[in-house]
Amino acid sequence: MTRLAIVGFGHIGASIAKAVHADHEIIAIDHDEEVLRKARDRGLAGETSSDLAACRNADTVLLSVPVRTCVTLLEEVLSHMDPAALLLDVASTKGILLAEFHRLAPPVRYVSLHPLAGTERPGIDSANPEIFRGMPFLVLPVQNADEDAHAQVDRMIAACGGRKIQIGSVKEHDAALAVTIHLPHVLACALTHLAEESSQTLSTDIFDLAGRSFRDSTRVASSDIRMVHDFLSTNTGDTAAAIDRLVDHLGRIKKLLVAGNDEELKSLMNAAQKLRGRL
Repeated sequence: MTRLAIVGFGHIGASIAKAVHADHEIIAIDHDEEVLRKARDRGLAGETSSDLAACRNADTVLLSVPVRTCVTLLEEVLSHMDPAALLLDVASTKGILLAEFHRLAPPVRYVSLHPLAGTERPGIDSANPEIFRGMPFLVLPVQNADEDAHAQVDRMIAACGGRKIQIGSVKEHDAALAVTIHLPHVLACALTHLAEESSQTLSTDIFDLAGRSFRDSTRVASSDIRMVHDFLSTNTGDTAAAIDRLVDHLGRIKKLLVAGNDEELKSLMNAAQKLRGRL
């Protein structure tokens, strides 16, 4: 049975532990002793530690902390790993982390992952293996990703019920996720502030008038701020470019509205409806 050390036992780390515990011996590593107590009490880990040295006991080490924390911890984690062990991460951006890995040039095998799953509720108390069911698991082989490494990754994804999608490059990953993950967080932030600004202008609480569409559109504004700031601030170029492109699309829609060009506007909306159906 594979001994899997999960560094960072929060929402995603603990959810993965729940999903794969049947064929993995889980080592939970976290700086929060209360988190480790919950991991033990709930049967999520057979071993717990606040010391990264516990990585030496693992066949596979999974980094499940914000990307800047991954970068900060990486050298120490690698210093404790067996050179034959497999390193995994689930970081939301890859460029800064993989640059640090290549700078350190360790001998370990490394496959970078990104499950496109989760909720706005952080922490071990929100752990739920069902969040991965049917969702994409992005896979980016980084170094020495041999047959055994791929087999381990495939078993993990299968246990989570995810869909494996191999990504060709760090650039492709970070540019794509700027549109599908990072930009929605920016939009939720902006729309929430717009609602508050409108409340002041209209002298009525817009939030009392919020329907399902507003709630759905702003749901991720309730996410862990440290996590969101972390992935936005480590992918500024791609996210800024995505914002610029969105502004162009908004400008086009605004022009159609102002001009009263109903047919072209309905055509644009119909095309968007069909595109949304691909999800």
